[in-house]
Amino acid sequence: MVDQRHGYLSASRVAAQIADRREVIRAALLHDVGKRHSGLNIIGRSLVTGLSKLGLGRLIGRKGGRADLYIRHGELAAEELSELGAEPLVVVFARSHHAARPLEIDASTWEILVASDH
Repeated sequence: MVDQRHGYLSASRVAAQIADRREVIRAALLHDVGKRHSGLNIIGRSLVTGLSKLGLGRLIGRKGGRADLYIRHGELAAEELSELGAEPLVVVFARSHHAARPLEIDASTWEILVASDH
């Protein structure tokens, strides 16, 4: 429910700025779909995020475990979205939304998407 609301709000923020670019709206809406694979609740997500930001990722758990799946949610979302035939922008933003701007996304579109995610 939290992720669905976040996706909806992100897409709404983008649509308010550039309603004519539907692939950008879809990128905002779907960028976090990979989070569902972890099955973590809000407390677990907060803990994993905090430890990761402190550089303590090795303490989080085993590869393929719930924490690992949460950390890799962007990669998982990108794989799924690509398999489903999503536009390249949607796939690239899902993969990169916690990283530096990839060359495939122009700076103004990137700024709109990143702002929508906060």
